[in-house]
Amino acid sequence: MQLKLWSEGMDSTFITIIGPKKDAGITTLRVDTEMWNYFPKINKVMKVPPSMMMGPWIGSDFTNDDIVKESSMLDDYDATIDDLTRVNGVLTRSEGVESASPRVYGSALAAVDQKTSGAQILGVHPERESATARMETKITAARKWPRSIV
Repeated sequence: MQLKLWSEGMDSTFITIIGPKKDAGITTLRVDTEMWNYFPKINKVMKVPPSMMMGPWIGSDFTNDDIVKESSMLDDYDATIDDLTRVNGVLTRSEGVESASPRVYGSALAAVDQKTSGAQILGVHPERESATARMETKITAARKWPRSIV
């Protein structure tokens, strides 16, 4: 199954199926704990009632409840990648993938004079990132932080 997915935070998700062809165009909107499906073949939007939450989502192995409760995955599991080399190997062997680069995101509080603001921190693997993002001409300055503060 091929999907396009958009999300706004952890509260709203919009999913459109683009393949296989027989399911293309089927769309799901999730807002908080409510969910609607649009079926283009019959041009109809159907709200998924609570009684159908344990049923399959669009005939897949996922349940409607899996889609609605996706944010609980962050609370229920601690995920780690033990073998990043293996993961990158799987990604780069996938059809159409030319390269892959791990990224780590975090949030921080930044202060300048008397003002504070939220900031997003992005950690990258410098060699893999430049090969993947091909942004070396757009990066004007960078600094490698000492390992002691990472």
